[in-house]
Amino acid sequence: MNEEPVFMLDIPDGITRPGAAPLEGTATRRTAPHRPQAQRSADSRRVASLAARLWSLPAYFLRTERNLPASVAWCPKATDTPKSSSCANPASAEFMIPFFPLYAFSFLFRLRLGEEKKGSRHIINTMKYHKILLLPSWINAIAAGMILMCAGLSPAAFGAGGPMRPIASETILAESPNPQDVSLYTPGIIRLDSGRLVASYTETNRKLKRGHTVILTSDDKGVTWQRRAESPTNQGRLFAAGGKTYYIATMFYISPGSNPNGAPLCIQRSADNGGTWSEPSALDDRTWHQSAANVWHANGCVYMVWERLTVNNIKGWYVGALAPVLMRARETDDLTKAAAWTHASEITFQDLIPGYKENNLETDYFGIPFYPQSFPNATPLHGKVKFPPIGWLETNVVQITDPNHYWHDPKGRTFHLFARAHTGRTNYGALARVVENSDGSMTTSLQTVPSGKKMLFVPIPGGHMRFHIEYDAKTKLYWLLGTQSTDSMTRIEKMPEGRYSRPDNERTRMVLHFSKNMIDWCFAGVVAIGPEDKASRHYACMAIDGDDLVMVSRSGDSRAQNAHNGNLVTFHRVVNFRELVY
Repeated sequence: MNEEPVFMLDIPDGITRPGAAPLEGTATRRTAPHRPQAQRSADSRRVASLAARLWSLPAYFLRTERNLPASVAWCPKATDTPKSSSCANPASAEFMIPFFPLYAFSFLFRLRLGEEKKGSRHIINTMKYHKILLLPSWINAIAAGMILMCAGLSPAAFGAGGPMRPIASETILAESPNPQDVSLYTPGIIRLDSGRLVASYTETNRKLKRGHTVILTSDDKGVTWQRRAESPTNQGRLFAAGGKTYYIATMFYISPGSNPNGAPLCIQRSADNGGTWSEPSALDDRTWHQSAANVWHANGCVYMVWERLTVNNIKGWYVGALAPVLMRARETDDLTKAAAWTHASEITFQDLIPGYKENNLETDYFGIPFYPQSFPNATPLHGKVKFPPIGWLETNVVQITDPNHYWHDPKGRTFHLFARAHTGRTNYGALARVVENSDGSMTTSLQTVPSGKKMLFVPIPGGHMRFHIEYDAKTKLYWLLGTQSTDSMTRIEKMPEGRYSRPDNERTRMVLHFSKNMIDWCFAGVVAIGPEDKASRHYACMAIDGDDLVMVSRSGDSRAQNAHNGNLVTFHRVVNFRELVY
């Protein structure tokens, strides 16, 4: 495996820094959590400033003497992780230690020759101010650098400049036997109380129009996986309840609407922590749609959302005809029985916006829909690219836990549904709420804000694509794993050759955010970036594994059919994810 160093650096003040783009395919995220200046002590700020500048000296020397790029941090690809494609140990101090004396001596020698001006003088003045002995200068420089490195500090820990590094490892969990015909979809993952990880994905032969779901387990934190079961299901998710493990899905079909008999909902159960599985049991024979979205536990019950096709009046991708249905079951019941489940009332997207069916939607002032709508058909845009009527899909469910939140329900009977919004725009999601009534029924409606207006669209990073929400009770934060867009305003006819679908359909960047209120999101880091358009990292599912987050992604490489039809499922781990909070 090639180990090509990636460089990243903070150039001292007064030294010109030529532009340097990150290497293609390199995920970007700092290797240490963000730390606002206000949270640092005065001494910490001084050390951080001095350390960042000391670390910049070697890179300046390298750039000047070796004509290397002006972006710096030693970051070889991981070799100790099977099939790894991410940088596991950026800014290695072990790499820098042997060379630091030479770098420091070179810098101070240049200083005496007068080649370094404002930036270098600032370093010397800083050292003087903090009473660091300057004679002999090269000894102090080496000593300061060695102390910082021996303490385990790296330039990235102080926010040194350059591209951000990935926060997660990456290994391949599953691979297509024939990438051009067989694609892998809908990866899901949960962690059981025993510590075992259970994962699933669907393998689809698009040419033969058939496929199946694979269920696997790992007892060594995802290092190795054992194949446990296959089933004739599609677009499912795993969850645990009442000491049992379940997989709920639709019976297999190729694409929405392609099965004339619908997509009935079914469920399988394992009583031995995912070791063996029952045959699928039918729950509902109507047409349903979903992905591996989240599951919520409260009031002794398990809650999840599936979308039902309520009316078949859209030709093609029918997300405008879906109703997100909150489903509830008591955890101790037999969840393979249809009678165990209660369904909330339904609201269909196309009925919520006046003028939807007339293609004159009353949604002015924020550009939705972005492209013209041609209900009941898709609007031709460029070549084979079309724009189906707008809608929602792939819904997550949460409860608002903050008692000071506008939407908090002290009785614990209100649930909020956050769905992917197909609008042609990026970073909008869709919102609905469900209230449990005294008789046990559940009513779905739109959320009303203090002005009396209804709220259908909400800001969600990556809300235009499938996203996953996981609530962490320790931090009382909602964690969001989704897709980052970078060029949604590029005209379709100007998109790079080979780019999949519309500009708002970018699928290569998988990112992590957190929020205390489901509206205001803080960027936590980049999980992974595919090196090309076909190398997607998207449609991911995650679970909390102790102090870590584990994730599975619908992924691909250069062999994939396209960005949508990937040939890989990748496994990712973010270690000590709570340290990312700032």
